[in-house]
Amino acid sequence: MKRFLVLLAVLMSVLCLFSKEYKMFDSSTGNEITIDELASRIVYSDVVFFGENHSDSLQHYIEQETFKRVLEIDSTFVLAMEMFERDSQDALDKFIYGEYSFEQLDSNSRLWKNYLTDYSPLVNIAKNDSIKVIATSLPRKYVAKVIKEGLESVKNLPDYESNLLARETNAINYLYKSNFISELMSQDTLEFDSQTRELLIERMFQANCLKDDTMAESIFDFLEYHHNSKIFHINGSFHSRFGYGIPEKLQYLNPLLKKTIISPIYIDYNQDIQWHTSYKGHGDFTIVIKQDSLFIEEFSDDKGEDMKDLSILKHKISFIPEPNVGLLNASDEITFSDNIGDSPIYLSKEIAVAKVLVDKKEVEFDIVDLNDEYNKLLINMDVKNITLVYIYKYPLLKNKITYIALDEYQWHPFIKLGEKSNFEVSAIAPNKYKFIAPGNLTISPFKNNTIYYTWKPSNKVNSLKIVGDLYISKSFQYGDTKVTIFCYENEFALIDEYEYAVEQYFNDYTSYFGPFAFDNLSIVQSADRDFKYYENVLLVDNSVFKSNEIFTSPGVLGHDLARMWINSRCQWDKSDGNWTEILANFISNYYWLEKNRAPEAPMWRKDALEDITAMPLDEFYDLYNFELPTSKFDAIMGFKVGAMLLYYIKDQAGEYGFFNALNTILDNNNSLSGREFFTKLTSLTKLPNLNNFIDDIYPINVLVKSAVVKDGMTRVEIIQNNKKLKDFVLDVKLINEENFIVAQHRINKEITSLEFAFEADEVILDPEYKLYRRLSAYENNYRLRRTFLDKPLCLVQKSADNFEDIYSVPNTLKKNGVELSMFPIEAINSVDWRKESLLFMGEYTQNPLFPLFAERMIPGFAFDEGFFEVKGKVYNEDEYSLIMNMESPFARDKSVSFWLWNDENSIGSPSNIFNFTQYSWVILKWNGLSLEEVDKGALIDNEIFTNKKITSRK
Repeated sequence: MKRFLVLLAVLMSVLCLFSKEYKMFDSSTGNEITIDELASRIVYSDVVFFGENHSDSLQHYIEQETFKRVLEIDSTFVLAMEMFERDSQDALDKFIYGEYSFEQLDSNSRLWKNYLTDYSPLVNIAKNDSIKVIATSLPRKYVAKVIKEGLESVKNLPDYESNLLARETNAINYLYKSNFISELMSQDTLEFDSQTRELLIERMFQANCLKDDTMAESIFDFLEYHHNSKIFHINGSFHSRFGYGIPEKLQYLNPLLKKTIISPIYIDYNQDIQWHTSYKGHGDFTIVIKQDSLFIEEFSDDKGEDMKDLSILKHKISFIPEPNVGLLNASDEITFSDNIGDSPIYLSKEIAVAKVLVDKKEVEFDIVDLNDEYNKLLINMDVKNITLVYIYKYPLLKNKITYIALDEYQWHPFIKLGEKSNFEVSAIAPNKYKFIAPGNLTISPFKNNTIYYTWKPSNKVNSLKIVGDLYISKSFQYGDTKVTIFCYENEFALIDEYEYAVEQYFNDYTSYFGPFAFDNLSIVQSADRDFKYYENVLLVDNSVFKSNEIFTSPGVLGHDLARMWINSRCQWDKSDGNWTEILANFISNYYWLEKNRAPEAPMWRKDALEDITAMPLDEFYDLYNFELPTSKFDAIMGFKVGAMLLYYIKDQAGEYGFFNALNTILDNNNSLSGREFFTKLTSLTKLPNLNNFIDDIYPINVLVKSAVVKDGMTRVEIIQNNKKLKDFVLDVKLINEENFIVAQHRINKEITSLEFAFEADEVILDPEYKLYRRLSAYENNYRLRRTFLDKPLCLVQKSADNFEDIYSVPNTLKKNGVELSMFPIEAINSVDWRKESLLFMGEYTQNPLFPLFAERMIPGFAFDEGFFEVKGKVYNEDEYSLIMNMESPFARDKSVSFWLWNDENSIGSPSNIFNFTQYSWVILKWNGLSLEEVDKGALIDNEIFTNKKITSRK
């Protein structure tokens, strides 16, 4: 009977998989692969690390299928598992070779509680073929001992115990430790005072590393005695993700072993599963799974025919907010498509149900936990209409008690994610509030100094967002569109700025795209106003709300309007490539600037090319994979690479040809993928060479090989340094003291020779930055923005007097989207910093690392106790600060940025750092209110060509 129940449990576990969604990808290419393809590629490795989420039955199924296929190709593989501890090896061997029953294995090896459903099938694969299974982990009692007493407590164990642990352990890898701490913090399980918490985290990390070392040594020791064997190792994904943990320890023991890492990535349940470049570093192969498998299982309609068609036809919601405490008193009259019966209704954990009414009478109900985010409401009645009375606790924004945020699927009940229902919503609120939500809005006075709002979307919607705050508003008409602007009371001047910007954009965009498709449009100042300008990129909180009602600032308003205009005519097919975002960015930032602020346009394009040039080549990916800018690299990839490419198309096809082709596409297609969009644009603009650009992920690299001036002529050799020869049109500008000329030339060979009847002092390629290309060192000096893009290691001195001020700067950077790792400079020997880009901020005279860089400093800069010198001028450290950015002397294509000061007042607000990202170096003086620029410049001088002083850009 027991065996039957085990078999049934395994069978049910497998059947549940069909309600889950996943895809596997080769991380080096981003291409989707099958289990067969995965197996065929990993068999060339000596060790395969399969990182898993221990509670995910889907991954256990993939492990089993992959291992079976691996054995079919290469029978030298053995199985190794974190789930068995070293002192279980004897019992495990006896079970594999038939000497022990399952009950004996169970009593001698401390099996995990999910062994029968999740690991038994894998072990039985090995057992059936008499394949060795290695118990790699240390006994858990030693993990507990280290957490309780520290690593020293297991250093002097007797031999029979010490043999169960790694011979040596090293818990100092800072990057791994940083990830470990982040993982702990995300679980928020350590409720202690700061001193106890810090000690506990340190010991937990030591225990984690002891496990890594033990598992790595178990693998190493086995392979030392079995040279013809290979290992398929199952472990928690954290122990191998990014190559840290076990693989890193094994690399130390035997650098010659070929290792493959398989890692899971979990995405939101309503996202499409597609490859994303940010997944690349997690492992050699990536399994992308729709997250929260329990949530997916519960909503998977696998409970019979009665469940399949049940949905909510209509919500009729009334609410009254209490802003001072962040509560919403609500009632929802719900109409179902069928009798609710015993089917669950899903509620956010923040919803507290007061009562359920049927025909105005209270009925009994149960609330059952589903997961960390949702509960289930059960009433078990055959009715189609109920009224739910509840209180919703909405999130307060940084103690801003006036702000009300009602997010999708959080503030009202639902049956299943993605279902579309009719909504009728009404609210009574103090008259000082302004509420915004999609749909037809009515506002009318109500009693006791309150306002009555109603919203009714014109079509069925999945859910509804509603926000409110102490806004002042202004409405105006543009053509057939009513535009309403909402701003905060103390920033009323922004209303005029928004109105002027809207009129400008509408005037231009109507000529590009025709009439705007919406009857009403709301523009709302960002609810979270803690954003910073990072050159031409506006960094905002991820909660920024985008729909027909835009939460924005004037800096990104043009992009949002262009995106809405385009999407109102032709939708993006998510199968590949978000061309609408790329096109909207091009229209609003490149073409609009060229028409309305011509002097700024070349610098805007140069800004894009600088980011493209600074971006590491291995971060580039095909534009067809661009969806939304979830990181700096994605924003550069889609917005800057894509928009520069469109700029080049427009420049080659001409304004009329480009927009005629664009409107033809928008008028004749309801939905387009990125591939289809670019194919149609290439065809309609009659620029066949465009495929040469679109299909190649690397931009053009072109430079002056030589320049000779003689007898009234300038002869220039231009070389294109590209993987594949490109065919493109290049502007060449020649300058002397009296005049200049600009000529266009087609470049389609490796070396192109040009002659000009003009004596030039300077030769400039692509003077207006119109060509999608990589900039030269002269054009793209190292600067702080480059370091940000490199995801730097940030070094902070704990010993500095103003440590708290220094510490707040990288925290501000992180908050505004800059990815960096931060660690104390005192721990510099614990990380291989020479291979990384560095951001150092603090008092340079106390910095133990600074003298090493001072020896390799760019000429013209000198540093000593109490002062620094730039270009022969001395600056007192008590009054002046210096930001200096240079190429790393230790690693190719890496940068080092120093923000150096000694007077803690000179730091000012941490947000000041965003004002100085564009310089190679800048000297600053604190005036009591802000940092003033004293001097600034570039580190790289012009290059010299031939016997006449000819300088050349590229």
